[in-house]
Order: sequence, then structure tokens, then C-alpha cells
Amino acid sequence: MRRTHPDLFLRLCGNALTAPPDDGGRGEWITVHLGYGEVHEARSLLSFAVHVQVVEPPEIRAELGRCGATITAVYGPPTGTP
Repeated sequence: MRRTHPDLFLRLCGNALTAPPDDGGRGEWITVHLGYGEVHEARSLLSFAVHVQVVEPPEIRAELGRCGATITAVYGPPTGTP
């Protein structure tokens, strides 16, 4: 997760932590390890948009990619700035 959003992230996803966050004290990112019983449970990470990157497992990366593609299909590709 990005260092700019740790409080919100821990409040919303802290129950899925399998270990304390690994904060090396520098850099833009804090490493967290999460555990979900079902792949679809990881969809909650989508609320963080680009402030969270899933490195593994590939099943969760694929699920989040499918969700992103579905959202793009419904709302269309981004245009301009928000």
C-alpha cells in the first residue's frame, strides 16, 4: 500500500492481515501480507485504486483485473481529468 494511506487501509483491511505491515521507513510503499478465504474477498482492495498493488497470488491479480475490465466496459475508458 502507498505510505499515504496506511490508516484507512488498516481500518478497512486490517482483519485480513497475516503479519504486521513491513515498513522499511522509506520509499513510497509499505508491504502488507493479506489472507482471504475466497478470491472474491480481495475485491475490497479495488477501493484503493492505484494506492494498492497486488504482487501475488496470480488468481487475485486476475480477479482484480477482471473487475477493472468490467468497470471500464460499463463506464468507458477514462477521458480527461476528474
